[in-house]
Amino acid sequence: MPDGSQTFSSTELFALCKNPYRRALLERLDERAEPTTVGEVARAIDSRMASTGQETTGSASIESTLRHVHLPQVAAAELVSWDGDSVRLTDAGRRAANQLRQLVETRPDGYSWEALFDALADPVRQSVLETLVAERTPISQTALATAVDSDARSGADSDPERLLVRLHHVHLPKLEAADLVSYDRDERTVDLATDDEDASWASSVCDVISTDEIAFASP
Repeated sequence: MPDGSQTFSSTELFALCKNPYRRALLERLDERAEPTTVGEVARAIDSRMASTGQETTGSASIESTLRHVHLPQVAAAELVSWDGDSVRLTDAGRRAANQLRQLVETRPDGYSWEALFDALADPVRQSVLETLVAERTPISQTALATAVDSDARSGADSDPERLLVRLHHVHLPKLEAADLVSYDRDERTVDLATDDEDASWASSVCDVISTDEIAFASP
């Protein structure tokens, strides 16, 4: 398989990383300079989960899941090179893992990474966050929809009313659950998270988004 030869967007990375096993896989491989075995990765994930009080199905079960579910998906994205047993990060995979590590290091333990990656695994929601970081002031839901619709990368629904509905019921609640935005449902205004730490966090996340198709692509 080519070593990270395809362009890989941050949207795709976040979609992959919604699953904790795939995140743990990238994190473990990022810790190792040399190729390792799938079994070693499974044991490391099992040990890490047990040490943090998470329920684990055991290393044998984790290894089977990695082989049959997660590694094929991560390998298809060209983030890892995998020959059936030996596995390592590609150059693109190491750059992606570095971006993830930067995010993880800025938040305390107990943060819902599933909520974050679910929120960012959609170009509309990425566009919402970028708009709010640029504005740095509360914005009406209607103005936000206009800004998102004008962002060609968002792929937003061209029907303004439908976009407003999806912002209200889908996109803004997901961003709010990830502590990235504050949404006043009565006033229909949106802003970065009101807590200063969360607002700074949202800006950091936006910095990662802005590297879309640069940090994850091969030079």
